[in-house]
Amino acid sequence: MISGIQIPSHVAGETVDGETIVINLLTGAYHSLQGETARVWEALSSRELVNHDPSIEQIISNLRAAGIIELTEERSLTPPSDDPSAHGLASYTDMAQLLLADPIHEVDDRGWPKLRDQRP
Repeated sequence: MISGIQIPSHVAGETVDGETIVINLLTGAYHSLQGETARVWEALSSRELVNHDPSIEQIISNLRAAGIIELTEERSLTPPSDDPSAHGLASYTDMAQLLLADPIHEVDDRGWPKLRDQRP
């Protein structure tokens, strides 16, 4: 994986029919990732190595600005894009109140929401 980057435990994502949806359970914002941004997200999720190049650094900067990845070590990033949708990232807050009131969840004996650090 790209060193120094992690997906926080309060962020959940899933790919359905070729579209990756990522939800920040602290803010209620959700994000649609497509194209190269979805591929970078999948690589980060599966801890695969991602080659460094300027477009990936821009995507990482956009994902960090959206609050769906964190840096675990100091690193220099390019500023986020003025138009992250050009890289395949669209962010929405229209359902934030609803998601915060009743987050997406799977119920089992541990309750809900089942966050990343609670999964086996």
